[in-house]
Amino acid sequence: TITETWTIRNDSTFVGTGLTKKAEEIVFEEALQLQKRAGEIKYVALLPTKISSFRLTGHSESSFTVSDPENDFPTSITYRQTKAGMQVELLGKDNKKLIDFVRKTQ
Repeated sequence: TITETWTIRNDSTFVGTGLTKKAEEIVFEEALQLQKRAGEIKYVALLPTKISSFRLTGHSESSFTVSDPENDFPTSITYRQTKAGMQVELLGKDNKKLIDFVRKTQ
């Protein structure tokens, strides 16, 4: 099971957590940030072994794409709004992964 939880920190920053669980065990965890600084929007993933920083490279009313061509995987991430929630597309040089998130409110 893969989940992402996001909150608004202030008028220029969203913070989130990405979790991957197998049964009840957490097998992967990352801290996420979407922030606007100096007129630029960045998506930052704080991983156990590194920090990956992606720049906003495209957006529409219902989606946005961030990219870092130097990152091993993914080189780009696209979030698309769907009727049920969000679809996240992770693209790399040789592979692609789609994750469908169902929106839940607390």
